[in-house]
Amino acid sequence: MSRSLKLLTAVLGFVLCCGAIRAAEPDAGKNTPRVLDKWARYHTNITIYENPGRKPDGTTDYNNFVWVPKVDVVVQLAKPQRDDVVILQHFQGDTSWGEAIKVPVQTITERRGRGYSLVSFTNTMDREQAISDVGSFSVKVSYKQTALGKLHENLATFSYTVKNCNRGWTSQGQIKGFYVDHDFRMGEAWLYRLTDDRIELWTWFKYNRETEAKIRGGRLRLIVGDEILDFGNTPTDRTEVSYEHYSSQREHERITWGLWYWSVARIEGVMAADYLRNHPGTYRCVLTQDGEIAREFEFTVGADGEFVRKPFPGMKAIHAVEDSVPLHMEFKDNPDLEFDADAFQTAKLYGRE
Repeated sequence: MSRSLKLLTAVLGFVLCCGAIRAAEPDAGKNTPRVLDKWARYHTNITIYENPGRKPDGTTDYNNFVWVPKVDVVVQLAKPQRDDVVILQHFQGDTSWGEAIKVPVQTITERRGRGYSLVSFTNTMDREQAISDVGSFSVKVSYKQTALGKLHENLATFSYTVKNCNRGWTSQGQIKGFYVDHDFRMGEAWLYRLTDDRIELWTWFKYNRETEAKIRGGRLRLIVGDEILDFGNTPTDRTEVSYEHYSSQREHERITWGLWYWSVARIEGVMAADYLRNHPGTYRCVLTQDGEIAREFEFTVGADGEFVRKPFPGMKAIHAVEDSVPLHMEFKDNPDLEFDADAFQTAKLYGRE
C-alpha cells in the first residue's frame, strides 16, 4: 500500500463514525468528574523526564540515562475543591509501577453559565522510580473529592509507548536516550469556539527545523463552492513533545510533535462564530504549505447554528467541552517527517479506555 493511501486510511475514520452528536456534552451539570481529551490548549499529555543514572559509588553517570513519566490531565467537574486530588497509578506492561500518586489541583477555571469548572493537574513521578526500560506503559486516572470522601476510580486509562533514541556521544560511545512516541497524534484535529466568538483550528504536526518553517508558512483557506473566504493567518504552536537524536557526533536534529492552531477572528467581516451560526452547512477547509494543499479539514454547522460532533470510530464518546469539536481530516501533499500512518487508528487519544 502506498504511503499516501495509508495516510488517507489512517484518518478516514473522522467521518466514518457512529452518527452525528450535537456538541453539548451530557452530565455537564452533575458533580461527577470526567477526564477530558481536549479543551483548547488543555488536554491529556504524557511525556518523560530524563536524568542521568547513578554509578555504584553514587556519582552521576552521564553515560546511562533513566526516565520517569510526566502526566498532564484536565478534569471537568461541577464543583471542584482546592483539596481535591487526582490519583495516578502507573503500570509497566501489566505490572503496577510504584505506589499510587496523589496529585493536587494546579488550576481551576470556572466555565460561567455552563454549570461546571475545569481542573488541571500535572505530575512527574518521583525520580527514585526511574528506569531505563522501553516498551508499553499506561496510567490509570482516578479522582478523589476529599472533603466529601468520594473516590471515583479508574475514570480513564491512557497507554503510551517509550522508545530509544541516541541523545548524544561521549568518549565511550553513544548515549542511549528515551522518548514517548506520539505518532498517534498525527491525524488528530479540532475546531474550538471561544467565548469572544473567535474560532480556532488545532492540529498536530511532526517536524524538524526544516519542516517547521513550512508549518509557520502554512495558510488556512475556507472553501465554499469555488469561493475562498477569509480564514487563517500565521499559526501558533502550543504543546510540544520532542527529543534530540544524534545520527553521529556532528549530526543531530530535534524531532518534535507539536500542536499548532490558527485563530480566526472574522469571516467576511463578521465574527467567525457568528458567521458560521448564520450559515449552516458543511465546510471544506484546506491548509496550504510550500505551494501545495497539505491537509484538508471538514466540519458541519447544524441548522441550530451549533457544530456537529462526529466521534472517532471505535470510541463511544469524545470527552471534550461542548465548544471543542473533532474534525475529519485528510492528508494531501504531506510535508511532515515520516510517521506511522497506522498509529492514529490503533492508539488515538492515548488509546483511552
